[in-house]
Amino acid sequence: GGGIKNLGNQTAPKIDLRQAQHFILTMTARGAIGIANWGGAGKSGTITVNNAQNITAFSAPFKFRIAQSGFSGTETFAYFCIASNNVRLVRT
Repeated sequence: GGGIKNLGNQTAPKIDLRQAQHFILTMTARGAIGIANWGGAGKSGTITVNNAQNITAFSAPFKFRIAQSGFSGTETFAYFCIASNNVRLVRT
């Protein structure tokens, strides 16, 4: 799917990347962000997180080239699906 999906308030979201191309959510407590369904090879888009200081981790299959930390405020991440076990993330 394309477009933007607002996932609302979350604590440990598992995102189904098939539902849209771009996602926005608000972390209301500390938790990790994961994937419910990776959406297929070549899928790409963004994930915007409000209250990003509550992100404790990005669960597999999310992978940063270089580990990231110190999130705060609103952060946007670009993702690209290579395989079901390899979804690349870049902090924008």
